[in-house]
Amino acid sequence: MLNTIRNYLFVAALVAMGIILLFQELRDRRTKSRQPIQGIPPSLAADTKSPTLALGSFGVRSSPTGNQPGSAGATTQTDAPRLESTPHSVLPRIEGVASNSLRNPQQTLAIDSSSAEYTQNRDVHETVTSGSFDLLDSQPVQQPNSVRQTGFWLDPPAFSAPSEEDLQANGPPTDQEIGDISHAMFLAATGPDRTAGDNQREPRLLTPVPDPNVQGHATQTSSKKQTGSIATCRSFNFLYCDPCRPKDPWKLPTPHFLACRGWEFGGWISGGASVVANNPADNYNGVVTFNDRDREFQMNQLNFYLEKVTRTNGCGWDWGGRVDVLYGTDARFTQAIDGLESDWNQTERFYQVALPQFYLDLAYNDWLLRAGHFYSPVGYEAVPVTQNFFYSHSYSHQYGQPFTHTGLLLSRKLNQWVFTAGLQRGNDQFDDTDGRDAIGFLGGIRWTSYDERFAVAFAISADEQGIDRPITIYSLVGTWNVSSRLQYVIEHTYGESEDVQIGKSQWYGLSNYLYYKINPCWQTGLRVEWFRDEDGVRVAGVGDGNRAIGPYLGDFYEISLGLNWSPHPNLRVRPEVRWDWFDENRPVALYPYDAGDRDDQFLFGCDFILTF
Repeated sequence: MLNTIRNYLFVAALVAMGIILLFQELRDRRTKSRQPIQGIPPSLAADTKSPTLALGSFGVRSSPTGNQPGSAGATTQTDAPRLESTPHSVLPRIEGVASNSLRNPQQTLAIDSSSAEYTQNRDVHETVTSGSFDLLDSQPVQQPNSVRQTGFWLDPPAFSAPSEEDLQANGPPTDQEIGDISHAMFLAATGPDRTAGDNQREPRLLTPVPDPNVQGHATQTSSKKQTGSIATCRSFNFLYCDPCRPKDPWKLPTPHFLACRGWEFGGWISGGASVVANNPADNYNGVVTFNDRDREFQMNQLNFYLEKVTRTNGCGWDWGGRVDVLYGTDARFTQAIDGLESDWNQTERFYQVALPQFYLDLAYNDWLLRAGHFYSPVGYEAVPVTQNFFYSHSYSHQYGQPFTHTGLLLSRKLNQWVFTAGLQRGNDQFDDTDGRDAIGFLGGIRWTSYDERFAVAFAISADEQGIDRPITIYSLVGTWNVSSRLQYVIEHTYGESEDVQIGKSQWYGLSNYLYYKINPCWQTGLRVEWFRDEDGVRVAGVGDGNRAIGPYLGDFYEISLGLNWSPHPNLRVRPEVRWDWFDENRPVALYPYDAGDRDDQFLFGCDFILTF
C-alpha cells in the first residue's frame, strides 16, 4: 500500500510540473496577444497595412487591425496594430524606421529618426517578443568569454537573459557576474560552447524584455496593473534582495606575468551539513553520495584553478588550458579508479585530494582540440558545486555516468550545432592497468535554437572497463526556457556493460528539473527523478563503514525541493529537502537507507558556496 502511495505521489509531481509549465506558457501567450504597445504615433496607426518595422533595438511586425476584435474602419491610437517579434535578419538596421520600409510616406515623416521618443512613450512592461529576450543584431548569440565551464554540452540551470528586476537592481551584467556562481545571474539555455573554449565571435549582451507579469518598478498605466503590482510585491517581500548589493564578485589577484598572457587564477570553497530523519546508526545517508554523512559538517570542496580560455573570435589560432586541484570530502568520488590519485597514498578517511582536470586546448577558427584529463561531457549535473542548483545529486549522476576522462577531443562549432568526437582511456581512468591499451570513443552533438529557448544535447562514452568488459553510457538532455524566469530541463541516461561472470547489465533513468527565478537573489528548483538499476551493478553505499552495501535490483525515486539565495555575487546558500524511496525487484538483505533498515528516507541539507 505504501509503495502504491509513493508511486502516485511521484506521478502527481510530474503532472504538477507539466501543469505549471503549460500554465506559464498559456499565460505568456495570452498576455502578449491582449496587451497592445503604448505610445505608437497616430500616423503610424493610421495605416493598417504597414510592413515590418524596426523600433529602436526591438524587431516588431504589425498585424492588420482588421484582424483584431472590435476593429472597424479607420483606427486610432488606442486601436494601434499589435506588434509581434520577427527575426532581426529581415529588419532594417537603422535608428528608427527606414523610409523605404514603409508603404505610406507620411508615416516616415511622423516617426522620429531616433528611437528615444518611442522608448520613452511605450509601456515599460510590454513584452514585444515571443521569446524571452531580443537580440541586438542578426548574428548567433555568443556567451561572455569569462564563463568557465568544465564539460561540453549543457550548463547547469540557466536562463537566457536577466530580467527587468536584475537590471534595475544591479545594472547590466558583467562577465564576472556571469561566472562560476551561475545562479546569481542566469545564462542561456546551453551556456557557452565549452568544447570550443569560447573561441568564437566577441560576446554580445542580450536585451532583456520586461516581464508583463512582474510589476512594481514603474508608473502603471492602469489600476489593474497597479493591483497586480501590489500583489506581486507583497507575495515576495519576505524574499528580500538588496538593490545596492555589489555588482561584481571579488576575485583573487592573478600574478601579472600570468594575467598579461590571458591566464586567470581563482576558485571556490563549499561546505554544508545534512540531516536524515531516520538518524542512521552508521552516520551515512544511505546510498546518497557527496553529502553522504548524517549530522556532520562537511567541507565538500576547496577548489583552485588556473585557466586560459582560447579566444579566436572565429578566426585565427590560440591556445589555452586549465588545471584544477580539489580538496575535501567530494575528492574521493572524483578520483580516477586506476592510477593518478590512487598512487598518492592518501590515508584520510573522508578528506582527500583529487586532480580532476589538467588539459591543454589548441583552437583554430571554430575548431578546438583538447588533450589531457577533464570532466565528462556526459550528463547534465557536474562535479563542481558552482555548476549545480541542488546540494545533493541525482542517482543518474552519482551512479549512472562517468565523472572524468583522459584522452583527446576534437570539437567543431557550426552555427547552432556543436560536434565533438575523440578518443579516451576509459571512464574515470587514467592509467592502463590491464596492459591491453584499450582505447574508447567519446563524443556527442548539441543543437541550440536561434533564440536560445530550446536546446538538445546528446553525449556518449563507449570503452572497455577492464579486460573483456565493454561499457557504453549515453545521456540525452533537453532544455526549454519557458520564460525569462522559468526553465525546464529533462535528462535521460542509459548504460550497459558486459562481464564474463555477471553477463549483460543495464541501468537507465529519467530526471526532471524545474527552476523559477523569483528575483536577482532568490531562485527555487524542483527535481523529480526515477532511476532503475536493472541488475544491481551500480547503486551501493560508498564509504568506509557504510552498511548499505547492496546490490539493489530495482527502482530508485527521489523528489528534491530547494532554494538558492545569493545575497552577494560571491556567495550562494542552497537549502534543500529531499525524499528518497526504493522499490526492489526481489528481496534484499539490507535496504539502501537507515543503515540497511529502511527503504526510504527524508533528508534535509544546506550548504554554502563562496567563490574567489
